[in-house]
Amino acid sequence: MSSQGRRASHHVRGSSSTPCIRINPQVDRQRDRSLCDKNWTGLIMTGHKKQQRIADLKIFLWNPNTKEFLGRTSNSWGKIILFYVILYAFLAGILMGTISVMLSTVPENFPKWRDRIPLPGLTMRPQVYKMQVAFDVSNSDSYKDYTQEIHNFLFPYNANNQTNNQVYIDCSENKPRFQSNIMHDTRKRTSCRFDLKWLGPCSGDSDLTYGYGNGKPCTILKINKIIEYIPIPISKQHFVGVHCEGVSNEDKDSLGVVEYYGPFNRKGFPLVFYPYYGNKLHSGYLPPIVAVQFINAKQNVQIRVKCHLLHKDAEKSSASDRDRHLGRVELRLTVSNTSAVEGGRK
Repeated sequence: MSSQGRRASHHVRGSSSTPCIRINPQVDRQRDRSLCDKNWTGLIMTGHKKQQRIADLKIFLWNPNTKEFLGRTSNSWGKIILFYVILYAFLAGILMGTISVMLSTVPENFPKWRDRIPLPGLTMRPQVYKMQVAFDVSNSDSYKDYTQEIHNFLFPYNANNQTNNQVYIDCSENKPRFQSNIMHDTRKRTSCRFDLKWLGPCSGDSDLTYGYGNGKPCTILKINKIIEYIPIPISKQHFVGVHCEGVSNEDKDSLGVVEYYGPFNRKGFPLVFYPYYGNKLHSGYLPPIVAVQFINAKQNVQIRVKCHLLHKDAEKSSASDRDRHLGRVELRLTVSNTSAVEGGRK
């Protein structure tokens, strides 16, 4: 080969597109040529390995010679799928059987285990954050949410929703109205009709603002429902009374007059509405409610108010740290009137 041919050959092998780059031009050309050949051989082997891996992957996915998919024949796949179907069906059967056995021990119409608490909880409407009722008499938007919640709460007590004579009956003030034991009798229970007129000015009939528009706010009190529970009055009377007052002496002076409006014109919860037999047997049940109206609460002052049931076990529960909140509720009342304040400044 001529010197020009060798230079041309060397130029191709030593170009930037090949792995052979001459670093030291004084190195023996024979040794340099040997290194270059080894590099080219390595590249060829690497490319061959990649092609072999791709071919092996294709064979693993589907082998046309053995008819195997992912390394298994159709017969093998059928056996393993059948095995797992039987296994998981067996496990599901055990789970469903366990659940069925457990449910068979639970009564359908009432809870199996019931806490024997001395006194139920007392709740209030409107339900507000941190039990704080604050509004401005001159600003309807400030008490709009309160009145809307009371309106929604009283909706089931509307006379139009108590027309079914198979569910609702007219009751007279009397002792508790037992309707047989729920463990042996699964018939539907009837409920006493509730007349919203009993709530007086807090019924929403004559005043849609429930007293908030004239600075005489109403709150609605209700005893939490407990299956087959009957409250116990302090004296021999047919209702459990309720009483609201200021927490401190200063709060009592600021609270002023408190009016109560309850069923049969009682200041409490008549026993004729009890007991309650659960949602399934007593689906139309309307628990008795009592409206409390603060007639002349001092304005622009936060007043702490507490309401509690006049219950036989009230003193016992108040003495216990665990039960001191049973049968009672507290709220912070703030009645403002910015228009009156601004008028006084003028």
